[in-house]
Amino acid sequence: MSREVRRAHKKFKFELGRTWWGYLLPALYCHCSEDDEDCPVCDGEHSVDPIVEPPTYPYDHVFTYGEEDYGWQMWETVSEGSPISIVCDSPEELAHWLEDNSASSFGHNTATYEQWLNMIKGPGWAISGVYTPEKGMQSGVAALSEDNKEEVSTEQIIRDVKEAYRVDRSS
Repeated sequence: MSREVRRAHKKFKFELGRTWWGYLLPALYCHCSEDDEDCPVCDGEHSVDPIVEPPTYPYDHVFTYGEEDYGWQMWETVSEGSPISIVCDSPEELAHWLEDNSASSFGHNTATYEQWLNMIKGPGWAISGVYTPEKGMQSGVAALSEDNKEEVSTEQIIRDVKEAYRVDRSS
């Protein structure tokens, strides 16, 4: 993945672009026997990478109370994961913030308000980048927006990219 919208508590403050500390914890040794390949803790790897998730929730999380305390925040998920926006009150405010601050949708690429909003309100995530012979390389955020005009799914984009790769390699 590349970009993912999350529901975060409005008081959640973390340095933008900095990897969330809970993703950087060192691996821990598992105390299973060396020949235990079915260990339920480490799956036979003999070490465990602990992860502490930030206080966020999936975009489609159903709240039973306190929804007004949560907003929308964009995260990059290519590396270990870090927020690339502040927590905003609405999907529209988040899309404006991302455009106004030239937030990266992929590398040095940015996206328009409409492209960000389409991704936020649509699938809630986008792959890093997409290459097609017609458009060349573009961000997944932009590709989702373009393809939704033609009612093409994310799965279709992935199939098209794989097909373009296969054709390119066979030439």
